Parts: sequence; C-alpha cells; structure tokens
Amino acid sequence: MARFKRWHRLRIVGSRRAGLVELALRTGVALNPKLLTSLPSPSDALWWQLAYPWAFSAPLREASEREGVSEAVLLSFIRKESAFQPSAESHAHARGLMQLLDKTARHLMEMSATSSAPQAPELCDPSVNLTLGARYIHALSERYQGQLPLVAIAYNAGPSHLNT
Repeated sequence: MARFKRWHRLRIVGSRRAGLVELALRTGVALNPKLLTSLPSPSDALWWQLAYPWAFSAPLREASEREGVSEAVLLSFIRKESAFQPSAESHAHARGLMQLLDKTARHLMEMSATSSAPQAPELCDPSVNLTLGARYIHALSERYQGQLPLVAIAYNAGPSHLNT
C-alpha cells in the first residue's frame, strides 16, 4: 500500500503538470499488471484512476459546460490524442491536448466568432484547445446523432473520410 500511496501522489502532481501524466499513464497499469487480465473491480478503482488521470480539471469543466460535451468523453479523447501533453504535435501538425489542425481550429472559431476575422488560436493553451476540441466533438455528435464511435472516427480521420 505504501508503494501505491507514493504513485498516488505522482498522479496528483501529474494532473497538475502534464509532463508527468505520461509517466502516470504508463506506471499505473505497470504496477498492477493484473488489471489487464481481469474485469475491473471496485478494489482496482484507484489503480485505474492512476492510469487515467482527471487532468486539467478547471479548463476541462469549463469546456464541458460551455460546449455540452461530457468531461469523461473529453478526457478519453485527450488521453488517446495527446496523452495529456499540451504541447503535443502530430506528424500532420495537429497540436495540443485535443490534437487539432490549424484549419479545423480556425473554422471552429469562426463558428462562434462575433467578428469576421478571428485571431489564430493558440492550440498549446489547454483552455483554448479544450474549448475548440469540445466544440468539434459537439458538432460531430450532432452530425452523427450522438453515435460516439462515429464521432471518434470522424474526429480522428475527418468527417469526409468517414462519409466516403
């Protein structure tokens, strides 16, 4: 149990400092490999919380409420897209927690902009990235009638690829 408490502290620090979250993701399951070979049980809840941290809580909550997307859904996208690294950049130049392309981000800003020429978004800022990512998930969810697997495919590959 002492070993778990040490890693639980890492989880809390990791939630505040995204650079350590990747370490928490890897060590949470590595410290208790039986998690991958059995069904989840209530006694394993703390291990799973270590592997899947609830990071960026304030901007996450704001984006969730503003755009009407569940915090859990946003966290699952963040974990898959960037492993909680705000400065992550893909080979396709998608950036930030939610791995948005500049073109997509500008389009999402235009959807709610009061002026005709919104500024270029700062995609490495968690608040901006989470808001735009949540807005995109919300738009895709409306387009695909809330079918989360289709939303995830469209988010990752682009709606035009899903439609073809």
